Amino acid sequence: MTPFEAFRFGIDLTFNNKPHGISRISFPGVITRRTLGEKGGATHLLALSQRMDYLDNEAYTFGGQQLGASLLSRGWKLGSVNARSEVHANWMILGGVRSDYVNVSGRDYDYGPGLGYIISGKFDYKGYDFLTLGHAGYWVHSVNGNDADHYTNFNLVRVDVPLRGNISVAGEYLLYLAERNYADFEDVSRRSPELKLFFTFSVDEPRSGRR
Repeated sequence: MTPFEAFRFGIDLTFNNKPHGISRISFPGVITRRTLGEKGGATHLLALSQRMDYLDNEAYTFGGQQLGASLLSRGWKLGSVNARSEVHANWMILGGVRSDYVNVSGRDYDYGPGLGYIISGKFDYKGYDFLTLGHAGYWVHSVNGNDADHYTNFNLVRVDVPLRGNISVAGEYLLYLAERNYADFEDVSRRSPELKLFFTFSVDEPRSGRR
């Protein structure tokens, strides 16, 4: 396959998020992949991927470029429910995290390499995605800024209910957690939950059986 032939792009806008109103940007792309075969009724792919993530919320502001390996599985059967799963293990080439303390250069950001992981699952019934679960964790060791280790977490539970045609109503619970361990200052812990209710519209053709 051609590098980045398969990719995703996601952006969340939040009106009370100042100054730019952007709370999330996610841009993962597959560089190359290999089919591992079928096991347990599911098809498994091993991929080399590159991604860029940006998260801005009340718990932390984080951004980083990552390179890693991904295990993508499709076709799990749980009775009448189909499941898809993704597991990503990433090397953080360079990450930046907003600091609680201004460093000697006058910046309030710490930069450095680190590690990250993402685990997600989607469940559908008769072609309808009704449940999405996700968890991501990042560690950034500062080499430019304060002497610190930054740990951030992102947790997601989303429920979709189809209404008519390509329109669905969805509810999403997000929980952001941060632990910032400083060598020269007091450590900081932050927690920021969010609850969203919204409508979604798909540009795909309506699936059979949709009311």
